[in-house]
Amino acid sequence: PEVTRFNDGFVNFYLVEGQDARVVVDTGFGFGSVLGKLEDRLKSAQHPTGAILLTHSHPDHAGGARRLSITSGAKVVSSSRKIQSINLGD
Repeated sequence: PEVTRFNDGFVNFYLVEGQDARVVVDTGFGFGSVLGKLEDRLKSAQHPTGAILLTHSHPDHAGGARRLSITSGAKVVSSSRKIQSINLGD
């Protein structure tokens, strides 16, 4: 797979692309142009984004998850109960 690192000035987050699927790992804070670059990359890809995987619920890793889920159509996945509110839009 191909791994692309993004950095919003505070934290790294990643796009992992295989032949048939893509997964986003963390989303950063969710502000600034970096998340927009990731969104553009997702829109231009041949395969849909399978999931947005969040390593934990801190805002520096999960802050952009709801926005990215809405724009990409990907489901947010995490073991954290706090993340469930992102999927529900709360």
